[in-house]
Amino acid sequence: MNNDKKSLKFTTIKCDKIFTDDFENMQDNNNISFKKNISIIYAPNGTGKTTLVNILENKKGEARFIYKEKEYSTKDKTSIFHIINDQNSRHIISGKTHEFILGDNIRKENDLKTRIDEEKSRIYKDYKEVLKNDFGIKTIKSAIFKYKEPTSLTKLWENNINNIANQRSKTIDIENLIALIDDAQNLEDMENYDDEKINFVIKDINSEKSILSLILLDEDSIESKNKTGSKNATLYQKNTKAIDILKQYCDTTECIVCDTKNIDPKALLIHKEYSKEEVLKKLTPLMKQVMEWSEQADNDPFNIKNIIFDAIETKDINKLISELYCSIAQIQFQIKYKFLLLVKDSKIKEDKKEYDKLLNEKIELEDEDENYIKTLIEYNFGGTIEIDRDQNKNIVIKIKNIPLLESERENLPLSTGEQNFLSICFELLKAKCLVRKPVKEAEENLKKAIEEKDIKDAEKELKKAKIESEKLIIVIDDPISSLDSIYKNKLVFSIIKILEGIKIIILTHTTDTIRLIEHQYQGCSELYILHNSPNSINGFIPVSKYETEMLLNFNKLTYLFRNIDLNEICDKKLFLISVIPFMRGYASIIGDEVNKDNLSKVMHGYSESNIDIDEIYHSLFKKHIEEKYIVNVNDIINNIKDYSIDKDILNKNKYPLLNKTLQHNLIYLYLRLLVEKSLVDKYKLNIEWKDKMLLGDIIKEAFKDENNPDFKKNRIKIMSKKTLLNEFNHFEGNLSIFQPALDITDDILKREKKDIEELISTLP
Repeated sequence: MNNDKKSLKFTTIKCDKIFTDDFENMQDNNNISFKKNISIIYAPNGTGKTTLVNILENKKGEARFIYKEKEYSTKDKTSIFHIINDQNSRHIISGKTHEFILGDNIRKENDLKTRIDEEKSRIYKDYKEVLKNDFGIKTIKSAIFKYKEPTSLTKLWENNINNIANQRSKTIDIENLIALIDDAQNLEDMENYDDEKINFVIKDINSEKSILSLILLDEDSIESKNKTGSKNATLYQKNTKAIDILKQYCDTTECIVCDTKNIDPKALLIHKEYSKEEVLKKLTPLMKQVMEWSEQADNDPFNIKNIIFDAIETKDINKLISELYCSIAQIQFQIKYKFLLLVKDSKIKEDKKEYDKLLNEKIELEDEDENYIKTLIEYNFGGTIEIDRDQNKNIVIKIKNIPLLESERENLPLSTGEQNFLSICFELLKAKCLVRKPVKEAEENLKKAIEEKDIKDAEKELKKAKIESEKLIIVIDDPISSLDSIYKNKLVFSIIKILEGIKIIILTHTTDTIRLIEHQYQGCSELYILHNSPNSINGFIPVSKYETEMLLNFNKLTYLFRNIDLNEICDKKLFLISVIPFMRGYASIIGDEVNKDNLSKVMHGYSESNIDIDEIYHSLFKKHIEEKYIVNVNDIINNIKDYSIDKDILNKNKYPLLNKTLQHNLIYLYLRLLVEKSLVDKYKLNIEWKDKMLLGDIIKEAFKDENNPDFKKNRIKIMSKKTLLNEFNHFEGNLSIFQPALDITDDILKREKKDIEELISTLP
């Protein structure tokens, strides 16, 4: 288990062979610390930065890690990461207003709306199940609505029950729902329920051949004036019983009633069945259905069959009708009462009242960060930011009267840079809301609980919310990649300000991001370099505070060169050669043209000058490394051509990044000199020092014969390596001595060295 509660420890990162085997079972370089809240991962192009973001966002692959002493896997879909993607994947500011704003009233309004919607959905869903399962109601066409007596199910109930029961409907109007609640509150309890009769009525009236529907909707069809109907019904019953007996005793030839012998049971059965059919034809539709139904009915709590027979004799069926309507009234009552049970403890009515009140109040930004964004917009974009309501009473954020959220970029009155800046600023607000909102809600609940003197559960809720909020890590992918210098500064300040106290991982492939963050808030971050290359030390390589300072502050690097302990230098001659490009850039910056010119003479392959580079080092940094070390282009090439990049120049335990940087510098300088000198010598180019020809000019001069296909091919090959050969231009452009070593692995540089050496050796 990871005992460092302020770090994130990866055990596995994998996705389609993009990461090397070292990431499959990570043992070293797998910790990301949050002692300073912000951790920066410098990830050069091609190391899998975008894939890592996708993994943490649960889009592909898998990451396993330990955080807060708990093991996680992105496969579990319970990621603790909130991702803010780079601008290339963001076309609109996506989301709803409440996702970005923490102001008390705005948040309260959204919370109320969310509670109302969730409660409305619960009531709708549960009542739909009650209507279907308890009463067989799936539509307004349900038989229960055919009976106009009694009339407890008013139009309000009929219409809303129809809407809820309808399979195609998804919700119920809130106003109608509250009207149902108000009406249900007035229910007076009914006594003397007969559950057997109620269940019988529900089952029967929802069946295809409902006997009760026929009785209640067509009472006149009962033959109350014709006694022949009664005789036919009785005859039908006699035949039915005789048929049952004959089927039961079909093998006997002696009558079981009168002992008559030599009867033919089969012939008699046929006769009785024929007689039954003939009698059935003479029955009225009601009597016919009653007879057929009585044969199949499992139970008859109303004794319907006998009541109808008696009614035919007595000409009175009112008692049965009255009992049936009484049961229907009880069913209608139950339909409303079960709704009442569902809403008994609901606060939806109170929430709706409070929500309506907030809708009529003025919208104000209360949170400092929201006001910061508002001020930033108004100060920089020449328009005020407005918080207003749309026609549906939803809160909208507008600039120049155009909604900012969910608007296509071409519709916004802002430049691309302004849109990019605003987009990520709002993403920062959303991230803050995501982390802080549960805590703020729990704090409010505790405040209420204190007033009500019931704080035990509220304290637990607050503690849990704080623990959960500490788990969330905001991952920001290349935040400043698409911004100009002004907005880069403002955005970095916004990240530090808005997400203060929240754990952040920033992935970047530019040192500008690192520099801006540290300059905005010194010492607020920790730096790692993502290595992902075969035959390399892979993982999240931590950069020490000392080397980070040298990376970000030019004066820290020059201070080291002025005061370096010679015992920390493993090879003094290689050290002096490796700093030649940097010394030339430094001489140019301080206006030392003599040293700049002398250093240039050992940086171009057509020069034959001999230069004492130790004397130049002393001149620039007031320190001797190797007394009187005189070299020329040939010396440098011969010293480095067999150099293994694994050989240390500095103490790698103390200066791992700077050691790697100087190792790479040697290779870059060697390759530059090798290409220039080989081309000058092989093609006998007459170049004098005063010509100050650059590498591109030398390549063109060497392969200027356009009619020679080999020349053209080789020119293209070498020119394709021109960027690599010019890597030390970083020193003269922005004096970033570390940049080349940050952007390429040892393994790749070895391959590049081998490729260029082979190319030069095969030139015609």
